[in-house]
Amino acid sequence: MRIVIYGAGAIGASVGGWLAEAGHTVTFLARPENAKALNEEGLCLHLAGQKAALRRIPIRAVSDLGEAGATEVLVLAVKNYDLDATAREIKAKMDREPIVVALQNGLENQSILPRYFARVVYGVVCFNAWRDAPNVVGYQDKGPIMLGVLDDALVADRDRLVRAFSRAFECRAEPRLTDAVKCKMLINLANSVTALVGLGVRPIEDLAAMRKCIAHVLYEGMQVLQRAGVREVPLANTPSWRAIKASVGLPSFVADRIFARNLKKVRMSSMGQDVYMLKRGATELESLNGYFVRLADSVGFDARYNRRLYAITREWLAQPDIRPMHEAELWARLDQA
Repeated sequence: MRIVIYGAGAIGASVGGWLAEAGHTVTFLARPENAKALNEEGLCLHLAGQKAALRRIPIRAVSDLGEAGATEVLVLAVKNYDLDATAREIKAKMDREPIVVALQNGLENQSILPRYFARVVYGVVCFNAWRDAPNVVGYQDKGPIMLGVLDDALVADRDRLVRAFSRAFECRAEPRLTDAVKCKMLINLANSVTALVGLGVRPIEDLAAMRKCIAHVLYEGMQVLQRAGVREVPLANTPSWRAIKASVGLPSFVADRIFARNLKKVRMSSMGQDVYMLKRGATELESLNGYFVRLADSVGFDARYNRRLYAITREWLAQPDIRPMHEAELWARLDQA
């Protein structure tokens, strides 16, 4: 397939690299400086803990969509806060209708993209990836990505993509798309916690406080989804709802031991990368934490931990000089009477 990847961040780069390795014709659309690095040095991918086994993949990158050529599939790997402007630009420049694959967290893409494109397939990304350099990307697992559609007329497009993508990484069709998206959003509530405490920037010193922050935010978020009628969709590489519930009920010495083991696998979140690496003012706070606060209001649930986390993070992001806070301080603020 002839595939264009719009957005050469960690997710877009890893997906595009895997597709190129599988034999698809892949072109990246990136900022001029990133396109230059990709063309001259190639895209370098490595599995977590195996940076010495870096794979250098020759790829083509352009900085103008008009240079991309004929496109069958357009993978949109930009954040929701950039999505409307991106979709408008693409629509103005493309002379044919590709299959659009949307890889955003949250639900906004389901209202934005149908205004511009007739054939949209939505992806739920269930792996973590990060950028070590503009053309060097690490990942924890090779997928999976779950693909779904809002229009049954597009099931054939979804299934065609699942077959093509499965040559490159783990990919499957998900008939309960909206529930799957909300289940992934639940897990992503922890992104603001890990960003606030600077996971990946500073060592975590109080594991018990860190666990309490994440456990209570996720458990409360799970209750909000249940109250709203959302059914669990199992997601690879993420804790189940049963495990989330257990995390607040287990004795501390057991829960802390399990948490310490799992925390070793956790990398800087997408929000952390926006704040600390990219120095961007925009984050997914409204798409994720803000959505859960509003959903809790709509179903009459007192989501006090999530409401406080949302307020604390908004205040923190508004600072001119953002610095991590200690996890014990964050827990004290979340658990205040």
